[in-house]
Amino acid sequence: MIEHIGHKNSRKNYKKPEQKYANSVINVRLYCQHRGCNTYVKGKLGYNGSFITEDGDFADLRNQEFTCTKHELKSK
Repeated sequence: MIEHIGHKNSRKNYKKPEQKYANSVINVRLYCQHRGCNTYVKGKLGYNGSFITEDGDFADLRNQEFTCTKHELKSK
C-alpha cells in the first residue's frame, strides 16, 4: 500500500488543463474517486494516461484510480 501526500481543496473552482498534443506533459490534480471527497494528489499527466505523482509514484490512469487513505477500505 502506498500512502500519498494528500491536499484538500474544492473541486468546484479547479479547471482541468487540456492536453493539446498526445505527447505533452501537463500538471494536474488527481482527486479521490469517493463522492464528495476533496482530497487530491498533484502530479504530471503524460502520454497515454501515464501519471507521476509529486512523490515519484507512477500510475496508468487508463486502468487505475486514486482513492485517499480515508476511503480506500470503504471502496473495496
